[in-house]
Amino acid sequence: EWKVFINPKNSRSIFVNKLEGLPANWKVVLRGIPNIGEVELNEGITILIPKNISVPFVAEIIAGKSDLVTNEVPKEFSLQQNYPNPFNPSTTISFNIVETQHAASLQIFDILGREITTLFNGELQRGYYNFIWEGRNDNGKIAGSGIYFARLTTKDFTKTIKMELLK
Repeated sequence: EWKVFINPKNSRSIFVNKLEGLPANWKVVLRGIPNIGEVELNEGITILIPKNISVPFVAEIIAGKSDLVTNEVPKEFSLQQNYPNPFNPSTTISFNIVETQHAASLQIFDILGREITTLFNGELQRGYYNFIWEGRNDNGKIAGSGIYFARLTTKDFTKTIKMELLK
């Protein structure tokens, strides 16, 4: 398993050559690209990052026997505590989606309940996701030190976590 940092501000596409030398019963997949879900990489592919994704995120490349790779899916909705926490200047927010959600959002709020930014708003396929908040508001201005909240909202699940930005 490998973690891949993807910043849509720098590039909107990922190109993977055909993978050779793998055992016949192995599969390599990329997981965690919002709006796309899981993508098989064995034959080579170009993946375009959806236009509504503008914040950095971390995807995972997983390789192994086909049946094991395919069966590794989330069994419950969850929003994990961000890491690092406290953080400066950025933090990773991870969550699991157990079935396709046509309206999902990941928002950041300040201690007064004011929305600071929306990291994601749209459809998510079943899978594991990792978004990076760079401590900025929707206008790109750096947020001040303090307590913030990340809220994941779907039709079936809502959860909020507390985060601390230290300067």
